[in-house]
Amino acid sequence: MERTEPPNFLDLPRELLHNIIVGCSPVEVAAFRATCRHLKATVDNDKLLYKDLYLRLYDVPANYKDADQEISWEASIKGFTRLEKLLNSHSFERKTKSIPELSQQVVHLVRLSQAPTVPFQALSPNMTILNRAFKDDLNREAFLAQSSLFAWASSHPKPHFVDKQTSQASAKLHVLYGAPLRPTSERLKDKRMDMYARSRVYDLRRYTTDSFWGPFFADRSAKVDWEKLQSIMLVVQYNLSQFHQRTSKRFPLLWHTPWAGIAPRSFVSPVDWRARKLERKAQARERGDVEQEEEAAQSEARETELREKDPYNVTGTWMRVVCFLDYSDLYSFNFSDDNPPEDASRPALDQEEAIRLITMKLRVTKIEPGGKQQLPGSLITHFDGTSRSMHVGWDPNANSGIRAWLIKGTVSTTLEGEIRWTSFSVFHGEERWRSEGVQIGGVNSARGVWGSWFDKDFDPEGPAGPTAFWKLTDELPPNDPENSEEYSWGTAHYHSQPLFVNNGMPNNRNPQRRHAGVGVFGAAATPDDDDDDDEPARAENELAAEHSAQPRNETQHPYNQTIASDDAEERDQVLLELQEIVDGEGVGAETILEILNAGGSSDEEDDHDYEPPRVDD
Repeated sequence: MERTEPPNFLDLPRELLHNIIVGCSPVEVAAFRATCRHLKATVDNDKLLYKDLYLRLYDVPANYKDADQEISWEASIKGFTRLEKLLNSHSFERKTKSIPELSQQVVHLVRLSQAPTVPFQALSPNMTILNRAFKDDLNREAFLAQSSLFAWASSHPKPHFVDKQTSQASAKLHVLYGAPLRPTSERLKDKRMDMYARSRVYDLRRYTTDSFWGPFFADRSAKVDWEKLQSIMLVVQYNLSQFHQRTSKRFPLLWHTPWAGIAPRSFVSPVDWRARKLERKAQARERGDVEQEEEAAQSEARETELREKDPYNVTGTWMRVVCFLDYSDLYSFNFSDDNPPEDASRPALDQEEAIRLITMKLRVTKIEPGGKQQLPGSLITHFDGTSRSMHVGWDPNANSGIRAWLIKGTVSTTLEGEIRWTSFSVFHGEERWRSEGVQIGGVNSARGVWGSWFDKDFDPEGPAGPTAFWKLTDELPPNDPENSEEYSWGTAHYHSQPLFVNNGMPNNRNPQRRHAGVGVFGAAATPDDDDDDDEPARAENELAAEHSAQPRNETQHPYNQTIASDDAEERDQVLLELQEIVDGEGVGAETILEILNAGGSSDEEDDHDYEPPRVDD
């Protein structure tokens, strides 16, 4: 009997080889392809292989039917294969040398992530890959801690040098990562990075007209400076972590989930504004209020048209945090006698700061084509609205009935494709404060906007500081008194005892004031300790009279309403304010807290609070 040869793997039909290969990982496919010429040709000639591999392993792209024209499946798979190899490498040196390439691949992976369809949806396959890989200490330090900021901290007080491209790429990865780092290496484990970041954030030399006083390079290109954003992120995170502790952890710990909310269009509102609009119409019809129904239909038609055209999803309710130094501390830090050379860093800054939490209700007012400074084919969205402090305590202006001020601005797409936000705070009809920021992750990302606030006239003596804001809901309650003219042209709140979050104690000094009567940072500090129990009350009465005597166009700082650290009732007020952010129809405090928590926590890194290690004495 003639013996038959066993079937040869290479003789299998291409369809079977396709089904076998598509079950492998990209790294295995690369190895499979390198086995022999026949298998190399098999892989190279299989036009559907890379597409099927991609769809099995990664997020299904948005507009999937058109994806064949938009995505190079083969190039994406090969790029992600290099990414996987770098993430799995055990060589610290290889990792650090490849930071710019890895940063590009990470951004590509994020941009192709599938947007969630419901609030708080689980991480997508693309985000799961990143989340899993960066649980590794070596990856976090090799890729996220190689900017000039970390180089400065690790070499301080010696000079520090780092490649600019590598530094920017590492800072960008860290900003996208978004959660606090806890380095374990000897060079960084005893460093408090917020001190070094604070030094950069409050160094007024870094604010120039060529950078629009925002997180951009000083060349008028509006190209994002990721190292500036990294410092802003670290300072804001530290301050909110301290506020989290002061509210007995009832105010949520924000930005603690790695890679959360950075995919384009990752924000999903807990309230569907279209459904809510139909509900209000139905309610008006049931009440027989024909006139109100007609008026609402006319006003909402224009708003609906703008909403549908707005590519940035601006309209809705947002939350904002603003951080600042007392002006005397800011001035002393920047204009002391021992100023360093222009190209040298100021000392690391371990200085008390104040924070302010604000809710913003924004509406789109106009949409127009972008200009020469915007990405070709992109749009500029104009908006206005009101801002309102969440810290409602002792207020010399309370008898005026004014509790909000006007805000207006634009959203646009820069030439490099980043989403830029410019806003102005308006007092008594005059623009007073400006902010510049970048939406982290792209259009309508859930992470929100990071940037800086400053005097709209670019005063070289400041003040300036970091800010961030993020969307809570697409809902914008109708007939809100804060949207009326009475509220729109209001002034800021003030409080007699700002919360300085660094050491947990209220300010017990009387710093020098830049303006007579009302300082740049508003209400005076708590009076010096005195045996006379009536002294604080006397000082508050004098301050109230001082405020009431000021002309209405007196320079006032809109970001000075803060919360007294020794007043538990005042601390609770911030939490109670969460219930008033929206109109209460379907969005309660628990939902808002979930929004603030960014939709969940990571498996390992959220089990303990953020307490940055301190620098050794």
